Amino acid sequence: MPKAGNELKYDQIRVVSWVDPERVRRMMDGLTGLEVNEAIRDGRLPEPTLSRVLGIRCVAVSEGDVSAELTPRVDLENLGGTIHGGVLAALLDTVMGAALHTHLSAGQKFATIDL
Repeated sequence: MPKAGNELKYDQIRVVSWVDPERVRRMMDGLTGLEVNEAIRDGRLPEPTLSRVLGIRCVAVSEGDVSAELTPRVDLENLGGTIHGGVLAALLDTVMGAALHTHLSAGQKFATIDL
């Protein structure tokens, strides 16, 4: 049995870039939740960092309804070769939170606590 770190040769690298969250919050000032999600969909606001890491893309937004896509990647798979359940939970949490956000006024905040 190989010892972890000794004989394993990691040959894949993923680099992530993101926008400073304070800057994003300033960009969101005065926008309703619907406007924020529309701006993310249209590329006028950066997507949340975790969405960027996982590859979650907002594709449709209306009040109370948000659709997103996730393109499967090898680095998102579990050892069985399927998409890891945590990735799917993050996708669901992202879409449910965004759909709720579309009902909120400018400056209102929310948090999801139960899937």
